[in-house]
Amino acid sequence: PAPAAPASPAPAADASAPEAVELPPTAVMSDDILPSARVLMVEDDPVMQKVTKLTLLRLGYRPDVVANGALAVDAARSGIYDVILMDVMMPIMDGLEATRRIRADDGAHATTPIVALTANAMKGDHQRCMAAGCDEYLTKPVDARLLAATIERAVRARAAG
Repeated sequence: PAPAAPASPAPAADASAPEAVELPPTAVMSDDILPSARVLMVEDDPVMQKVTKLTLLRLGYRPDVVANGALAVDAARSGIYDVILMDVMMPIMDGLEATRRIRADDGAHATTPIVALTANAMKGDHQRCMAAGCDEYLTKPVDARLLAATIERAVRARAAG
């Protein structure tokens, strides 16, 4: 028999690729409502966009990404989202102002659950987010299990009416 061909070297790791996120085996829920949930992710940082989008996809959600609050208000008006993950500090329009504008609108999208995401865990931030109309508050970096539980709670609460 002919000698085996030498093994080709493994491809180099892409330094810009997001790190793998370890998820619990039960992260994707078995009922119909959660795996099909549409998530609007509002985040200006490109690395956080990639990492969070990957996490959402691995959890079984269908995420769309916009980079600022003004785009978030426009996207929310489409009415197709089950939950909005809103970065608080962004250029053009911050997440709190975007939340206020979404809440001030007419239509079903005005009641879409909004989860504030912030790297700042300063005293009073939670209260400011809730006062602006957010339903939940998470600090970054967000643990995948906590993110999954928060989205599940928001989607189930909205489905319950």
